[in-house]
Amino acid sequence: AGARQILDLFARDRQRVEGLGRAAGSPLRLHQLLQKQPLLTIRRAAQQLGVSLPTVATALARLEELGIVREVTGRPRDRLFTYQEYLEIISQGDEPLHGNSGG
Repeated sequence: AGARQILDLFARDRQRVEGLGRAAGSPLRLHQLLQKQPLLTIRRAAQQLGVSLPTVATALARLEELGIVREVTGRPRDRLFTYQEYLEIISQGDEPLHGNSGG
């Protein structure tokens, strides 16, 4: 189920990003990068994609609005973004769930 679930997630999220219309370019590239690296800082993403920090920050904000990524540090600097649902699917395979639904 794992791989199928992941592919479904990627396809569904891609459609949501494409729904941004003209603004979808950088968020789409970022979404592809997150599929390989579900944990990213703005600086790391900018290096990987060869774009500016503000471009990445804007793209991440868009993905955050769509509920695709989540910022996990709560800090103003050196923020870390996760592809939340993807990580959850991956970690289901690694460890037993501890009977909490996570509310």
